Amino acid sequence: MKKYILRILYIILAVLLMTYIFQFRQSFVPMFENMIDNNKSVFRSYSSKVVKTGSEYQVQLKDVVGTTSEEGRSVYVRLDVTISTDSKSTAEEMNKKADNTAAAVTEAIGMTAPSLLNTPQGKEILKQNIERTLTETYGQEAAKGIYFENFVYQ
Repeated sequence: MKKYILRILYIILAVLLMTYIFQFRQSFVPMFENMIDNNKSVFRSYSSKVVKTGSEYQVQLKDVVGTTSEEGRSVYVRLDVTISTDSKSTAEEMNKKADNTAAAVTEAIGMTAPSLLNTPQGKEILKQNIERTLTETYGQEAAKGIYFENFVYQ
């Protein structure tokens, strides 16, 4: 009798699970992929490349997104950033570790007050914050210059 009841409960559980999956078109694969593959990072989707211009090397990051807040006001910032450096090895390391580079830029965005982002002085402060976080991550020769493209905030 107990085996019969357990089988019925398993069947009911399976039917409920299948109904849930089909009703919401839910896939459990991404959940298990994230558990299995610990090397995945949310920053991997950022496009990065190294470009040599004259004696400098530039690391270009596309679509970096960060948030900052002040007095209950949150601002979302999306930008393309170019990081200029004299060191080829540093540029290649920043490109290879694009997830860390994007994290440093995102951290700098979070350190900048939203009320400053629409002013030229605020963008200079953001550049200084990016240089500071990159220096902490990659060393003194990491950032010689920071340039923004497609700077959007909301």
